[in-house]
Amino acid sequence: MKLLLTGFAPFGGETINPSWQAVKRIDKLDEALVFKAEIPVEWNSAFVTLEEMWKQVEPDCILMIGQAGSSDAVRIERVAINLCSPIKDNSGAYNRNKPFETRICDDGPDAYFSSFNYEKIFNALKENNIKSRFSFSAGTYLCNYLLYSVLNKINQGKSNIKAGFIHVPYANEQNKTGFPSMSLDDITKAVKIAANNII
Repeated sequence: MKLLLTGFAPFGGETINPSWQAVKRIDKLDEALVFKAEIPVEWNSAFVTLEEMWKQVEPDCILMIGQAGSSDAVRIERVAINLCSPIKDNSGAYNRNKPFETRICDDGPDAYFSSFNYEKIFNALKENNIKSRFSFSAGTYLCNYLLYSVLNKINQGKSNIKAGFIHVPYANEQNKTGFPSMSLDDITKAVKIAANNII
């Protein structure tokens, strides 16, 4: 089995993004070959970057990781919605360069459910004493944009690829006073557990 594993570049003035820091650390999984990509926090290039690696790898599964700074737990995303908020990316641009809400795909459905084995991932994280929960909104920024774009491509191609998104908290190393955080070791462990239980 081939797994495409992605994390995001830093954004919002941060020097690191724990999603990519964790992904970088993972080289071996129990039953999958791992291929990794760092995703830019830019509307115009986020999905393009993932799609380029997708074409090269032809993965069986895609697991995307992002940072949710307000979260005190690993969030297993169940739903991607066809909507982008007017939030500027790292380049200072809006989605489609429009400073108002936009759809990700004009003729796409309003939402998709993730297709990975979310219950198996949740149970495995719980067994390893990693605080986690299901989430029914990946937001309306680039994490949701990436998840929706991937699930839409899978649906259009009638593919059996399993795909989903997991949000992780701030890493302790980010020193975000007043916000919940988790050690980078535990974040890495959580991502590895999720990757090993994606199907």
